[in-house]
Amino acid sequence: MDPARLRISVPVVAAALAVAACGSSERKKAEIVPPPPPQEGTYKVGEPYDIDGITYRPAVDEEYDEIGIASWYGPKFHGKRTGNGEIFDMNAVSAAHQTLPMPSMVRVVNLENGRSLAVRINDRGPFVRGRIIDMSRRGAQLLGFRYKGTAEVRVRIMPEESRRVAEIARRTPPPAAVAMPADGVVFEPLPQSIGPVETASLPAPGAPAGRVYIQAGAFLNPENADKVKEALAPLGHAVTARRGDGSLLYRVLLGPFADIARARSLLAAVSARSRTDAKIVSD
Repeated sequence: MDPARLRISVPVVAAALAVAACGSSERKKAEIVPPPPPQEGTYKVGEPYDIDGITYRPAVDEEYDEIGIASWYGPKFHGKRTGNGEIFDMNAVSAAHQTLPMPSMVRVVNLENGRSLAVRINDRGPFVRGRIIDMSRRGAQLLGFRYKGTAEVRVRIMPEESRRVAEIARRTPPPAAVAMPADGVVFEPLPQSIGPVETASLPAPGAPAGRVYIQAGAFLNPENADKVKEALAPLGHAVTARRGDGSLLYRVLLGPFADIARARSLLAAVSARSRTDAKIVSD
């Protein structure tokens, strides 16, 4: 081969490879959503507080051991502050609890499949009757109930590990106050058809409690709740239920359903129309 041609062709090939690599890198960047930067929160127990007429009393409890329902939360809270000032990362293992100190370490056992996971508590919740812990999306994945939405679990405190994470958090200064944006919902054009679905109507006044619903969302702004409610009209009768704790939080519920299986069959359709992270709840 002519040396002159070789000298020309090598840079040309190198440039072509660089362009291809750059394009591949750009595609990868577009496909990956990095988690928010890690941030240590402060240690917090907190004062008693009321939600929906129930008083919760946060306290150190090294004998905590309870069986109940676990749920999970994710996209709507990703990147926002947790109850002790950390940045919530739905792709990391963490959880919300009503009364345990933040942070605390607990072992969560899914009693439906036997999976067990050590989890760090750094947030408050859940505030739905019968639920005792709200897992991050990643935690729900590892415990095997992300797509189901809820699971019966056993939650036990890990005393030694809880003391260790508490000591680390006590050495962390409180985060600066941050103004949180008002909640909002972006509505895209709805699909013309999402296939056959089940519908359900709300119970008549005085109907017995304990039924299963799909919660399409919870909003501070009642107009956003109404928009979701209207979007769900083709699926059945939805209602906007205002929480009674003075927090002005409006929940959009579809149901009730006779059992979780029926609600689960409609869950994907509700998420598609409401453009929210819908989940199954019980009342």
